[in-house]
Amino acid sequence: MRMTKKKIVRVINLSSCEGCTMELLNAIEEITELTKFIELQCRLIGKVDNGRADIALVEGAVISKDDIRKIKEARRKSSLLIAMGDCACSGGKFMFKDDTIAKPIDHFVSVDFYIRGCPANREEITSVLKLLLIERSPPESSRTVCSECILNDRGCLLEKGILCLGPLTRGGCNAICIVNNRPCLGCRGLSDDANIEMFLKKAREMNIEVPKHIIKILKSLR
Repeated sequence: MRMTKKKIVRVINLSSCEGCTMELLNAIEEITELTKFIELQCRLIGKVDNGRADIALVEGAVISKDDIRKIKEARRKSSLLIAMGDCACSGGKFMFKDDTIAKPIDHFVSVDFYIRGCPANREEITSVLKLLLIERSPPESSRTVCSECILNDRGCLLEKGILCLGPLTRGGCNAICIVNNRPCLGCRGLSDDANIEMFLKKAREMNIEVPKHIIKILKSLR
């Protein structure tokens, strides 16, 4: 990777737990080569700047007026703006007790790419940054979590009567929750061909109860 000047990568934290930022810092610590090509500006490492940035990585949902101000300023001052994590990508609807108060950042500004998940996966963060640094567009996974689960030869939780959103959810996480004996919560958003009605029909046939608030959230993501 040949570059004449380091790219400025700025982390913008909205309303969030900052778990995605920690994954970013862990990724950079593991692959120190990245520091040759980027200048990271992040509050958690005590480096903050308000000038222009090549890439803005935005973590968190929009809840307050201050969040709106920060995200609009980030868009104005950044060449590329990336939504990092489920809160930024979809408003963290499955994570907040009241799913109506939080909004994804693309309700307020245009977004160039999405790094999904809760938290965002450090390998995916690294892969996306490397491609953006050489001005290539990162591809989004077209698979579902369910398909990755099959590839990993894991047993189906739905067949065991456990509600799992893997058939509806965009892949790219290698079914990490299911690998760790937990159902998919949908933190990567809906896949391109997600069929919510078919999923609900199958769930009824399998005597699996889907809570009303989950149905509401799923339909709001379409």
